[in-house]
Amino acid sequence: MHRGLLITVVIAAVLAGCVHGTPDDPGPAEEAEAPDEAVEGDTDNDLVHVAVEDNAFTPETIQAAPGQEIMFQNTGQNTHTVTIPDAGLDHELSPGEIITVTIHAEGTYDLDCTFHDGMDGEITITG
Repeated sequence: MHRGLLITVVIAAVLAGCVHGTPDDPGPAEEAEAPDEAVEGDTDNDLVHVAVEDNAFTPETIQAAPGQEIMFQNTGQNTHTVTIPDAGLDHELSPGEIITVTIHAEGTYDLDCTFHDGMDGEITITG
């Protein structure tokens, strides 16, 4: 586990064009407005976009700076998890749902979906 780790999580669900409040989460959470569509693996205004597809994270290797937001959007048809064990995050992500994660401690973090073997990736936080 990384010492001094601070992770911020912002969750938004998009159903029928509406933004809903966040579910109960052990970390700080607030409501966020979802973008019209995900831009896979692109960065925009200090936001790193990651598509959570059916059985893959795209991109699989994610690079971000400390404090930079990483947005995961489930673009698939199945429910997945965004699980970052060393950051203490294990969030179930329904189709169309978005979670935004901010990791402040430098390091390399494993990323996986606990529902689907082989659906994994890596997040590297460097400043």
